[in-house]
Amino acid sequence: MKKLVLLKSLCIILVLALNSITAQNSADTNLIQFLESKEDTNDIFYGSSVINFNNPLALTAADLSNVQSGEKVVYSNAVLFQDRYYDIVLTILSINGAFTIDCNNELRVNTFDSSKDNYVTYSFDLVETGSAIPSNPLGEPAVLYDVILESRDIDTRSFRDFTEVSGVNPYTVTSKVKVNLSGTTNLENAGFANGPDPSGFTLYRLNPGLVGANTDWVDEPHDGETHGDNPDFSVYMEFDQFSHVDLLYGATGTEAHTWVRLTNFGMSAKSSFNKKSVAKMDKENYTIGYNTNKN
Repeated sequence: MKKLVLLKSLCIILVLALNSITAQNSADTNLIQFLESKEDTNDIFYGSSVINFNNPLALTAADLSNVQSGEKVVYSNAVLFQDRYYDIVLTILSINGAFTIDCNNELRVNTFDSSKDNYVTYSFDLVETGSAIPSNPLGEPAVLYDVILESRDIDTRSFRDFTEVSGVNPYTVTSKVKVNLSGTTNLENAGFANGPDPSGFTLYRLNPGLVGANTDWVDEPHDGETHGDNPDFSVYMEFDQFSHVDLLYGATGTEAHTWVRLTNFGMSAKSSFNKKSVAKMDKENYTIGYNTNKN
């Protein structure tokens, strides 16, 4: 009788042990599947930070609320990279259209006439903190290595036939640049719909074929309330050296008034690149540009 009881006890212990192992394996499998699902998300870069345009100072601009072609503005502590702050000098290069540029809190346009392919070209110069002042508007140049500049929130307004256009001139960069889009991007490598594109710029816009007719942007999605955090509305510019770049911001479509539009930028290290998303993005690499006019 004692042997029978002992045998039953051993069987119960064995069954409990097997159930415990099975539950642990199931938990481990669920954990692995969860981590793999997180890797498959569309978070292109980890550790990205928004470029801060909240501290402007007019260098050569007479009025921050109406900055003109050729004028410069510096944004203090705009970039935080590897625990160090840098300033950005913004220079308005050209204005194509009858609109006002407000640089008090980023580059803000009061309205574009998208039917006339309005746009502004401008440059970013990275400088040491506090070095650019009205008496020395160029400042002391700074260089960051292996960084991603993110042009974010390229979209439209609900039920409006226009898209924002974001561009980079690869021949003006410090060394070279490679442009990426997310693997599930809502953007396309295309420019202005109503006329020729400005020379030298590689342009990106909202894809008009996402929803409804593929000839307009009336039904296309927009970034909504994510405030630039959705990578499917972003262009990622990968620099081996970043100090200077010429950029473009505009709109195309049929709307005579887009109302207020503004730029949105972020920055991250190439080391924070999501490697799994890079594989998805390879087919979306459109251009590698070299500055052939470097001193």
